[in-house]
Amino acid sequence: MATFFLIRHATSIASSNVLSGRSPGITLSDIGRDEAGQLARRFADIELAAIWSSPMERAVETAIPLGSISKLAINQSEHLNEIEYGDWTGMSFSSLAEDPHWQCFNHSRREAEIPGGELISHVQKRVVAQLAALNSEYGICSIAIVTHAEPIRLVLAYCLDSSDYLHDRLEIGPASVSIVRWSERPTVLSVNNILSLSIFCPA
Repeated sequence: MATFFLIRHATSIASSNVLSGRSPGITLSDIGRDEAGQLARRFADIELAAIWSSPMERAVETAIPLGSISKLAINQSEHLNEIEYGDWTGMSFSSLAEDPHWQCFNHSRREAEIPGGELISHVQKRVVAQLAALNSEYGICSIAIVTHAEPIRLVLAYCLDSSDYLHDRLEIGPASVSIVRWSERPTVLSVNNILSLSIFCPA
Protein backbone atom coordinates (compact mmCIF):
# COMPACT_ATOMS: atom_id res chain seq x y z
CA MET A 1 0.00 0.00 0.00
CA ALA A 2 2.11 2.87 -1.34
CA THR A 3 1.61 6.51 -0.46
CA PHE A 4 1.99 8.64 -3.58
CA PHE A 5 3.06 12.27 -3.34
CA LEU A 6 1.68 13.71 -6.59
CA ILE A 7 3.75 16.78 -7.38
CA ARG A 8 2.88 19.28 -10.04
CA HIS A 9 6.00 20.68 -11.69
CA ALA A 10 7.14 24.12 -10.58
CA THR A 11 6.52 27.33 -12.52
CA SER A 12 7.89 27.17 -16.05
CA ILE A 13 8.86 29.72 -18.70
CA ALA A 14 5.71 28.89 -20.66
CA SER A 15 3.42 31.75 -21.59
CA SER A 16 0.13 31.78 -19.73
CA ASN A 17 -1.54 32.69 -23.03
CA VAL A 18 -0.45 29.56 -24.88
CA LEU A 19 -1.30 25.87 -24.53
CA SER A 20 2.21 24.43 -24.15
CA GLY A 21 1.26 20.77 -23.79
CA ARG A 22 4.21 18.66 -24.88
CA SER A 23 6.07 21.47 -26.64
CA PRO A 24 9.82 20.87 -26.19
CA GLY A 25 12.09 23.30 -24.40
CA ILE A 26 9.66 24.41 -21.70
CA THR A 27 12.01 24.63 -18.72
CA LEU A 28 11.59 26.11 -15.25
CA SER A 29 11.68 29.85 -14.75
CA ASP A 30 13.83 31.46 -12.05
CA ILE A 31 10.75 31.40 -9.80
CA GLY A 32 10.22 27.74 -10.65
CA ARG A 33 13.78 26.82 -9.72
CA ASP A 34 13.28 28.48 -6.33
CA GLU A 35 9.99 26.59 -5.91
CA ALA A 36 11.69 23.29 -6.77
CA GLY A 37 14.35 23.90 -4.13
CA GLN A 38 11.75 24.77 -1.50
CA LEU A 39 9.75 21.69 -2.46
CA ALA A 40 12.77 19.44 -1.99
CA ARG A 41 13.37 20.84 1.48
CA ARG A 42 9.79 19.97 2.46
CA PHE A 43 10.73 16.32 1.86
CA ALA A 44 13.82 16.46 4.08
CA ASP A 45 12.22 14.31 6.80
CA ILE A 46 10.38 11.96 4.44
CA GLU A 47 11.97 8.67 3.44
CA LEU A 48 11.12 8.16 -0.21
CA ALA A 49 11.50 4.77 -1.85
CA ALA A 50 11.56 6.21 -5.36
CA ILE A 51 11.02 9.29 -7.51
CA TRP A 52 9.17 8.98 -10.80
CA SER A 53 8.69 11.81 -13.28
CA SER A 54 7.06 12.81 -16.51
CA PRO A 55 9.77 13.10 -19.20
CA MET A 56 8.95 16.77 -19.88
CA GLU A 57 11.83 19.12 -19.03
CA ARG A 58 9.85 21.14 -16.49
CA ALA A 59 8.92 18.00 -14.56
CA VAL A 60 12.43 16.51 -14.56
CA GLU A 61 13.92 19.85 -13.47
CA THR A 62 11.45 19.95 -10.59
CA ALA A 63 12.43 16.42 -9.57
CA ILE A 64 16.21 16.99 -9.61
CA PRO A 65 16.53 18.90 -6.29
CA LEU A 66 14.27 16.31 -4.67
CA GLY A 67 16.51 13.56 -6.01
CA SER A 68 19.56 15.33 -4.61
CA ILE A 69 18.12 15.70 -1.11
CA SER A 70 16.72 12.14 -1.13
CA LYS A 71 19.79 10.62 -2.80
CA LEU A 72 17.56 8.91 -5.36
CA ALA A 73 17.72 8.64 -9.13
CA ILE A 74 14.93 10.18 -11.21
CA ASN A 75 12.94 7.52 -13.05
CA GLN A 76 11.00 8.74 -16.08
CA SER A 77 7.79 7.31 -17.49
CA GLU A 78 5.71 8.25 -20.53
CA HIS A 79 2.66 7.13 -18.55
CA LEU A 80 3.14 10.23 -16.36
CA ASN A 81 3.44 12.62 -19.28
CA GLU A 82 1.33 15.68 -19.97
CA ILE A 83 -1.81 15.26 -22.06
CA GLU A 84 -1.07 14.98 -25.78
CA TYR A 85 -2.90 18.04 -27.04
CA GLY A 86 -2.29 17.22 -30.70
CA ASP A 87 -3.26 20.03 -33.08
CA TRP A 88 -3.82 22.42 -30.19
CA THR A 89 -0.21 22.27 -28.99
CA GLY A 90 1.38 25.72 -29.06
CA MET A 91 -1.85 27.55 -29.91
CA SER A 92 -2.95 30.65 -28.05
CA PHE A 93 -6.03 30.38 -25.87
CA SER A 94 -7.56 33.30 -27.76
CA SER A 95 -7.25 31.31 -31.00
CA LEU A 96 -8.76 28.24 -29.38
CA ALA A 97 -11.72 30.13 -27.91
CA GLU A 98 -13.82 29.84 -31.08
CA ASP A 99 -13.01 26.17 -31.71
CA PRO A 100 -16.12 24.04 -30.96
CA HIS A 101 -13.88 21.11 -29.99
CA TRP A 102 -12.15 23.33 -27.43
CA GLN A 103 -15.48 24.53 -26.11
CA CYS A 104 -16.62 20.92 -25.69
CA PHE A 105 -13.32 20.04 -24.00
CA ASN A 106 -13.87 22.71 -21.37
CA HIS A 107 -17.53 21.86 -20.90
CA SER A 108 -17.34 18.06 -20.66
CA ARG A 109 -13.98 16.37 -21.00
CA ARG A 110 -15.52 12.94 -20.79
CA GLU A 111 -17.15 13.48 -24.19
CA ALA A 112 -14.52 15.68 -25.83
CA GLU A 113 -12.01 14.70 -28.49
CA ILE A 114 -8.74 16.56 -28.97
CA PRO A 115 -7.92 16.84 -32.70
CA GLY A 116 -4.82 14.70 -33.20
CA GLY A 117 -4.52 14.15 -29.46
CA GLU A 118 -5.49 11.86 -26.59
CA LEU A 119 -8.83 11.03 -25.11
CA ILE A 120 -8.96 12.11 -21.48
CA SER A 121 -10.12 8.62 -20.53
CA HIS A 122 -6.87 7.27 -21.97
CA VAL A 123 -4.81 9.77 -19.97
CA GLN A 124 -6.52 8.67 -16.78
CA LYS A 125 -6.02 4.99 -17.57
CA ARG A 126 -2.30 5.33 -18.30
CA VAL A 127 -1.54 7.35 -15.16
CA VAL A 128 -3.62 5.11 -12.90
CA ALA A 129 -2.01 2.01 -14.45
CA GLN A 130 1.43 3.42 -13.66
CA LEU A 131 0.53 4.04 -10.01
CA ALA A 132 -1.02 0.59 -9.68
CA ALA A 133 2.14 -0.98 -11.10
CA LEU A 134 4.38 1.00 -8.75
CA ASN A 135 2.19 0.04 -5.80
CA SER A 136 2.62 -3.63 -6.71
CA GLU A 137 6.37 -3.22 -7.18
CA TYR A 138 7.24 -1.20 -4.07
CA GLY A 139 4.61 -2.12 -1.48
CA ILE A 140 4.29 -0.06 1.72
CA CYS A 141 6.41 3.04 1.19
CA SER A 142 6.34 6.64 0.00
CA ILE A 143 6.88 7.50 -3.67
CA ALA A 144 7.17 10.93 -5.27
CA ILE A 145 5.44 11.37 -8.64
CA VAL A 146 6.34 14.56 -10.53
CA THR A 147 3.84 15.26 -13.28
CA HIS A 148 1.32 17.85 -14.51
CA ALA A 149 -1.91 19.37 -13.24
CA GLU A 150 -4.33 17.44 -15.44
CA PRO A 151 -2.88 13.96 -14.74
CA ILE A 152 -3.03 14.75 -11.01
CA ARG A 153 -6.68 15.81 -11.27
CA LEU A 154 -7.46 12.61 -13.16
CA VAL A 155 -5.85 10.47 -10.44
CA LEU A 156 -7.82 12.32 -7.78
CA ALA A 157 -11.06 11.86 -9.76
CA TYR A 158 -10.30 8.14 -9.99
CA CYS A 159 -9.63 7.88 -6.26
CA LEU A 160 -12.84 9.76 -5.50
CA ASP A 161 -14.76 7.50 -7.87
CA SER A 162 -16.03 10.56 -9.68
CA SER A 163 -17.82 10.29 -13.02
CA ASP A 164 -16.64 13.87 -13.61
CA TYR A 165 -12.95 14.48 -14.30
CA LEU A 166 -13.06 17.50 -11.92
CA HIS A 167 -10.97 19.66 -14.25
CA ASP A 168 -12.65 22.85 -13.09
CA ARG A 169 -13.15 21.89 -9.44
CA LEU A 170 -9.66 21.04 -8.16
CA GLU A 171 -6.91 23.62 -7.90
CA ILE A 172 -3.47 22.08 -8.54
CA GLY A 173 -0.87 24.84 -8.24
CA PRO A 174 2.78 24.81 -9.33
CA ALA A 175 5.03 22.81 -6.97
CA SER A 176 1.99 21.70 -4.95
CA VAL A 177 1.65 18.17 -3.56
CA SER A 178 -1.51 16.05 -3.59
CA ILE A 179 -1.31 12.80 -1.65
CA VAL A 180 -3.09 9.48 -2.12
CA ARG A 181 -2.71 6.14 -0.35
CA TRP A 182 -3.14 3.28 -2.81
CA SER A 183 -5.29 0.21 -2.22
CA GLU A 184 -8.29 -1.44 -3.83
CA ARG A 185 -10.11 1.75 -2.80
CA PRO A 186 -7.45 4.48 -2.85
CA THR A 187 -7.74 7.23 -0.25
CA VAL A 188 -7.13 10.93 -0.90
CA LEU A 189 -5.11 12.37 2.00
CA SER A 190 -4.40 15.87 0.76
CA VAL A 191 -4.98 18.11 -2.26
CA ASN A 192 -2.85 21.05 -3.45
CA ASN A 193 -0.75 20.89 -0.28
CA ILE A 194 1.87 23.59 0.24
CA LEU A 195 2.40 22.96 3.97
CA SER A 196 3.88 20.11 6.03
CA LEU A 197 4.06 16.66 4.44
CA SER A 198 5.53 14.45 7.17
CA ILE A 199 2.17 13.67 8.80
CA PHE A 200 1.17 11.76 5.66
CA CYS A 201 4.02 9.26 5.73
CA PRO A 202 3.10 5.58 6.21
CA ALA A 203 3.48 4.33 9.78
